[in-house]
Amino acid sequence: MKVAIIGERDFVWVHVEAPDEAGHAADIKAKIKAIEEFDSKVVGTVLHGIEESGEEYLLLVLPDHLTPISVRTHVHGPVPFASCGAGIESDHVDSFSEVAAGSGSMRFEKGHTLMPYLVEKVRRKA
Repeated sequence: MKVAIIGERDFVWVHVEAPDEAGHAADIKAKIKAIEEFDSKVVGTVLHGIEESGEEYLLLVLPDHLTPISVRTHVHGPVPFASCGAGIESDHVDSFSEVAAGSGSMRFEKGHTLMPYLVEKVRRKA
């Protein structure tokens, strides 16, 4: 599947609300399904498209906040993120979860510093 926007824009932001809404509803099956579908239909499609383009890229995947099933509302805490592309090195975290978010060496106390940090890594590689 070709992703039309690849090669046309320098920056694309996609927001998917389904996992958050399932957290508010305390529906574990719906949350798992939403995350799995986001991974296969959005992340998988985009990653395949940008790899196929042959252009350098930075891909960052993360929720905007935590919404655990157990409390049905937003909470503070480490937000898991995954990044790949030019200049990005593995942090050797083997899963994508709230628990794993606290185990990696890459931590950002202020969320707004994550994107500039990653963009700078890409610039240094170029």
